[in-house]
Amino acid sequence: MEAIDHRHIRILDDFYRGRFTPFGRAVLLGAVAAVTFLLGGLSLGVSAHVGFFSALILVAWVGGLGGRPQVRLRRRLPPPGSAGETWSYDVEVENLGSTCLEGYFVEERALPSELRPAGEAVALPSLDPGAVVVVRLRLQLRRRGAFRLTELQVASAFPSGLLKSGARVPVDDRVLVYPRFSPMEPFEVPVGRTHQPGGVPAAAKVGESSELLGLRAWREGDRVRDVHWPSFGRTGRLVVREFQEEYFARLALVIDLSPAVAGLSEWRRALEATALEAKVEQALSVAAALTDVLARQDFLIDLVAAGDKVQRFTTGRALDHMEHVLELLACLESGDRLDTVALSEALVPEASRLSVVFFVLTGWDPAWRTLIEQVRGLGLAVRVVMAAGEAPPDALGADELVRLG
Repeated sequence: MEAIDHRHIRILDDFYRGRFTPFGRAVLLGAVAAVTFLLGGLSLGVSAHVGFFSALILVAWVGGLGGRPQVRLRRRLPPPGSAGETWSYDVEVENLGSTCLEGYFVEERALPSELRPAGEAVALPSLDPGAVVVVRLRLQLRRRGAFRLTELQVASAFPSGLLKSGARVPVDDRVLVYPRFSPMEPFEVPVGRTHQPGGVPAAAKVGESSELLGLRAWREGDRVRDVHWPSFGRTGRLVVREFQEEYFARLALVIDLSPAVAGLSEWRRALEATALEAKVEQALSVAAALTDVLARQDFLIDLVAAGDKVQRFTTGRALDHMEHVLELLACLESGDRLDTVALSEALVPEASRLSVVFFVLTGWDPAWRTLIEQVRGLGLAVRVVMAAGEAPPDALGADELVRLG
C-alpha cells in the first residue's frame, strides 16, 4: 500500500492540505524540524525557534476564528474520466451572506485515497452578496471505481496568510472512474449469426432485430398485438404483421478477477497483493479495449466476470452501450478464488446462442484448461488474452491466443 492509502495518513494529509497555506506548511515543517533537533538535547537557540514557530501558528489560528462565510455550493460533474487522468469539473459558489467575500479559496476535503487534488486550492474572485461564480477544480484519478465526494471547503487565509479558516459544506456527489484502456485495431473474429429467441431489448432497433417483413391474413393463435388495425379498417378483415427472425453475432467475454493465489500462504498473498491487484486492473483494461473494438464491429457481447462469484451482463449492439460496459467494469471487485462450477453454469446454457468465447486471464492453471476444453467441446471458438508477463499456455492453438500491441 502507498502511504496515502492508510486511513491515518490520509486524515493527516487532509488536515495539512486543507488547513495550511503553502507558506503555513513551511512554518509547520520548520516547527517540526526544530522540535526534532530539540530532542537531541536542550539548546537555547533551538528552543527559541520552537517557540517562534509555535507562536506564529497559534496567533494565526486565533486570528482566523470567526471567519465563516455563508455560501451555497454545487458541483457540475462532467462525464466520468479514466484511471490515471486529471479530471476537471466546475463548482458553483453562491454568496448567501450580507458581506462581500474577498480572498477566499475553494477546495475538496475528505477525499478518498483514489482521488487526489491536482494543484492548490482555487481562489475565488470578489463575490458580492447574492452573486454566483463558477470555479474549476481538478482531481487526479488514481484508480478505477465508484467514489463519493462529500465535502467542499470555502476558506480564507486572512489575516495571517498561514492558516485557512472558513466553512466546510457537505456536498455529496458520486464519481465513477473508468478503467484505463487504449483503443485497439479491429481484428478478425470467427463468428456466425445465431438465433436469439425473443430478441435482445438493447438491440431492438438495430439491424435485423424484429424487422417487419410484411402483412398476412389472420391465423388461429396469432397475437392480438400483431394485428394491423389500419388494414382492418380498410378491408374489414383481420390482418397481422409478420416479422423476420432475430439473428445476431453474439460472443462471450470472460474476465478473470481471481489472480492465481493457490498454494500461497497468507503472508505471501499480502506481500504480493499489489502485483496481483495490478494483474486484475490490467485484465479489466484489456476487457474494456476488447469490448470497445467488438462493439465497433456490431456484436452482441455477454460480459462474464469470474471471481469468488460469477456475474453476467448482456450488452446491446453498437457503441451506445459502451458507457454502461465501462460503468460495470469500474465497479467490479477482484476475488481470491475462481468458482469454476458457477462459471460453467453461466456459459453452458448459452452455448447454442454463442459463436466464440474470449477469455481475459490473469494467470493459467488447470481449472482454466478444463473450462476451455469444455467450451471447445460445445463447438465454440476460443480466444485467450493473457496478462502481460504471463507465458502463453501450451494447451492453446496458435490461432487461439490473441496478442496485444
